[in-house]
Amino acid sequence: MISKLKLANFISVTPLIFMVFTLVFYIIGLFKPSLYFIKTTYIITLGLVILLHIIFKKIFVNMFDQAKRPKGAKGCDFFSIGPDVSGKPGFPSGHISITTFVCIYFILLIMYNPYFKNKNKNITILFIMANILTILLMGWARHYKKCHNIIQIIGGILLGGSAASLLYFLK
Repeated sequence: MISKLKLANFISVTPLIFMVFTLVFYIIGLFKPSLYFIKTTYIITLGLVILLHIIFKKIFVNMFDQAKRPKGAKGCDFFSIGPDVSGKPGFPSGHISITTFVCIYFILLIMYNPYFKNKNKNITILFIMANILTILLMGWARHYKKCHNIIQIIGGILLGGSAASLLYFLK
């Protein structure tokens, strides 16, 4: 049986998998010129989410106590192997920001894209639920590992969700 910590570590690697997927997604797009603009703006926006979460961590760390990582936070990097980072900047969660950005973008894509509107509604609902579950599982994993508190997780959801919505509706 898999332990909760191993499951949380596995879930915590999801943003890295998403970023590799994004690069593959982009490279494939190079061969389909009609999709080039969408894929380029997607990568630029994902990069901005990563940059913004780093900038926000530097800005907010001294503004309020909830911006610092909880005591016992270790293994909080992408590979879940890092040292103790208790008290270091943690608002907003980068893992949650990236995960939410990718999941919300794909939810919006399947909800509003004409290609998917005529497809099986049950598959659409299942896809949306799977993406929401992915966000919730990432939040659970980061909280369980003591890498982030609830405020930092909510901040990551707001950052990633806002960026995905802006990208989708302003494209």
